Amino acid sequence: MRGIKKWAGLFVIADLLLMALLTGCTPRSSAAELEPPAIKLSVDGASLLYKRGGYEWKGKNKSVIADAPSPYQLVKDDVPFTVKPSSKLNIDFEDSPEVIWASLWEGDAEGKTLEVQDHTLSLPKVEGIYMYAIHAKWEKGNAVYAIKIQVKPEQLEDVVLAEATIGEGTSKGRKLLLRMTDGVYREEQEPGPYEGGRWEGKFQLDVLDEQTKLVAGLDLNKGFQEELLSFHDKFDITFADYNGDGNPDFSIGQYASSNLYTYLLFTVTKDGISQLPIKGVPDLFSSQRTYSPLFTKVNDTTIKTSFYDNSKGQDVEQSFSWTGEAFELLEPSNK
Repeated sequence: MRGIKKWAGLFVIADLLLMALLTGCTPRSSAAELEPPAIKLSVDGASLLYKRGGYEWKGKNKSVIADAPSPYQLVKDDVPFTVKPSSKLNIDFEDSPEVIWASLWEGDAEGKTLEVQDHTLSLPKVEGIYMYAIHAKWEKGNAVYAIKIQVKPEQLEDVVLAEATIGEGTSKGRKLLLRMTDGVYREEQEPGPYEGGRWEGKFQLDVLDEQTKLVAGLDLNKGFQEELLSFHDKFDITFADYNGDGNPDFSIGQYASSNLYTYLLFTVTKDGISQLPIKGVPDLFSSQRTYSPLFTKVNDTTIKTSFYDNSKGQDVEQSFSWTGEAFELLEPSNK
């Protein structure tokens, strides 16, 4: 009898060990079996936080329907994850779903459906805060994941937008650069004067010698009353001797309205670079609508500009004559 009891006890222990081993081999706990797989979101290698929304899931013996607030309500108070314009959101799962798509939320209203290609979602070019829902569907069910991002242009510096070699005067052979010292590159999709890409920020004019060493620099924003400046494209700087002193002069302009730009004049001498003063008006107006146009020379010391005056409904010409110290506005004439 003692032997029988001993062997019975060993069989019980063996059964218990076998059950423990079988339980340990189960890949997911019973609770996890009733939840959709975890998601991993990243941009340029950096992981994003998310919140899981509602889902439906089928386990072996049980099904779950979990309700949740809208994706907007889930993340509206969260700190957004900052990305550069046109970034790519990478979407990965523990168990890859059959279908993935995304939607953009504006308030509690779901916006347009967005295509996810190769587990990648293209993010906007335009600066702003965006809330997305990532939708996934498996054979066992479906789920929604909510995220909040902020598209913000990358800070830029030392971007050269204009470059020219000086071909006359005491600075012949030197190079003139217009470069961004601090700013951003923006993309505007709304129709209008700023549609498309543009560099916006602080800019400087630099004069380099033949060995590309800095000879002189000038703060361009200071001439435009410290306003942030904007350039849509890289451009050529054009030179002319506007005041008859033998040194190269040039203009730099900014968009003012649909039919004119506003300009300042500058000169390069052996001693450096400086702004040429203008009396009678704060700056020059022209309808040439380029960043560095050539102005018409009336004579060796007089230039002429023309533009369309909306208030008068006609073209206006203005002439400026060099007095030895500044360009002075002469009596305007109408065409």
